[in-house]
Amino acid sequence: MNNYKIWTVPNLISFLRILATIPLCYFIITKQNLLVLLLVIISGLSDWLDGQIARRFNQISKLGQALDPIADRMYILCLILFLVFSDDLPFWILLILFIRELAMFVLQLWFSSFEVGAIPVNYLGKTSTALLLYSLPIIYLAKIIDTNYRFIWCFGWAVAIWGIVLHILAALYYFYVAFKYVKIIVNKNNIKTYHRQ
Repeated sequence: MNNYKIWTVPNLISFLRILATIPLCYFIITKQNLLVLLLVIISGLSDWLDGQIARRFNQISKLGQALDPIADRMYILCLILFLVFSDDLPFWILLILFIRELAMFVLQLWFSSFEVGAIPVNYLGKTSTALLLYSLPIIYLAKIIDTNYRFIWCFGWAVAIWGIVLHILAALYYFYVAFKYVKIIVNKNNIKTYHRQ
């Protein structure tokens, strides 16, 4: 892993994904719904693409590991706000996910204070993020094309519920991993301090 490499293709893609949340918010506010859907689909594909490039061409970096989840969270929050204000998503879901993201943000700040970088992303976290990123557009898409049948809407909600449950479980796992890492670091520092005395 190129820990200190900055100028890589995956990092550029992640940075562009973050910048793209600006026009996404504009499209949401101006109710250009098809552009919202298109931008989210492009974001989802680019999220998959930057991971593939990073692994295949050995361009994994600490910066990339930090940028990728930031981009994911920004898109999830934008989509949730969009669906809440368009009356397609209950407010309690926004509240749960907002508290989860706030807790993760505080945890990351605390973890970073030990100078060990970002909390390692695991499969559970990536899966829950992917489910949310793809389920929310499906719920919205059902509003446009599924006028007579509720199949698409039900499918979108089924994926979303699994995403929400896994998102919360992933957060609990991240807390466990973070405290475990910090405990190891503190114990090593205590041992070093003891030997110096």
